[in-house]
Parts: sequence; C-alpha cells; structure tokens
Amino acid sequence: MIKNKIIFILFPLFFLFSCSETPLDLQVGDCYIDKSGSPAPGESVELGAVEIVNCTEPHNYEIIAAFPSVPYKYRSYDQPMDEACYSATVDYIIALHPYKNENSMQYIFGKFDERFSYEYNYTRISYNSMEPDLNADFNCAIFSKNSLIIGPFKKTIKSFN
Repeated sequence: MIKNKIIFILFPLFFLFSCSETPLDLQVGDCYIDKSGSPAPGESVELGAVEIVNCTEPHNYEIIAAFPSVPYKYRSYDQPMDEACYSATVDYIIALHPYKNENSMQYIFGKFDERFSYEYNYTRISYNSMEPDLNADFNCAIFSKNSLIIGPFKKTIKSFN
C-alpha cells in the first residue's frame, strides 16, 4: 500500500452548524462529506466544519482510528501521526480480509490505492506553528478518491478479492 503524506490541520471552531462538526469531533465509524477536496500530497490545509452523515448515505470520508495522543512507538518517526494512521489503515484492510495470503493482500492493497487513501486530522501546537501537538487527540480517516460512496467503506473494501 502506498503511504500518503497528506496532513489536515485543524483549529478549534466556535461556529458550527447543527449537522456540521470538525473531523476531530468524530468517533471511529463516523462518516462525513468534505466538499473541499483533498490537498496535494504533503500539503497542509486548515480544515473547518464538514457535513456529518449516516454511513448509509453518500459520503467520501470515514473515521477508522482515533488516538488520545501519538502512541510512544511512533514518536521517533519524522511524521509520527502519519505512521500511526498508515499502520491503522493497513490493520483495517487486513482485518477485512483475515484469511488472505501475501499475494492476495498485495492485490487488495493495490485495489485500495486505486479507490481510497488515508489522512489524519490534528491540531497544531500553536497558531503560528505548523508542528502537530503530539499530546493532543488525532484521528485517521480513509477517503474515496473519486466519488461519494453509499454504505460503509468496509463493504467496498471487502469486495476486493
């Protein structure tokens, strides 16, 4: 699976719509629509409110992992949140295909990379800093690259055989 180097930076928002929240407010399994589009790899963007939807409705993002802070085993990496979310994404895909051999998993990872990718949502240390706060909550989302999908992403990913 290809590692993604996209980073989403969030700031606390005080004005949220009733059906909108920031991705950091979401829990594992929550789905949302982000109409702003994904930035280029390596580009950081300030992300505001997104439209929260039921996963049975069309959506392009799902939260697959959440952390209260960066786990210690990833803190020595240059981009520890990226490492944690990459690992969470790989684990998520493997859990959907528990009895596949290595060759089958390579095919499945390739299919995943064609249609999906992953991102992480975090808060900066300060307004003037681009550095993430390693002691703050962050989460990992997978997103559909080209379209909105109806139903949980796991249904689509399970069909990669």
